[in-house]
Amino acid sequence: MADTSGPDLIRSERDVLFRYLKKMRDAVVERTESLTDEQLRTPGVPSGTNLLGIIHHLTGVERHWFWLVSSARTSCVTCRWTCLRA
Repeated sequence: MADTSGPDLIRSERDVLFRYLKKMRDAVVERTESLTDEQLRTPGVPSGTNLLGIIHHLTGVERHWFWLVSSARTSCVTCRWTCLRA
């Protein structure tokens, strides 16, 4: 029989989301914090994508998601995206 006397590690979906988000943020920081500005800006693929661009994208997606989903809004003033929720 499993031991259920320990702490409840997953209290809600929100807790899971924040724990996962922190883990992913920490991974990005860990892998990029020692790089020079030139390394961050150097394209890594033929399309011209660089690490700084990816970080900028991740920041925008996170802001958009929390603005719309977390606050239950239906549109975003700053980026003018529309939530597809019914």
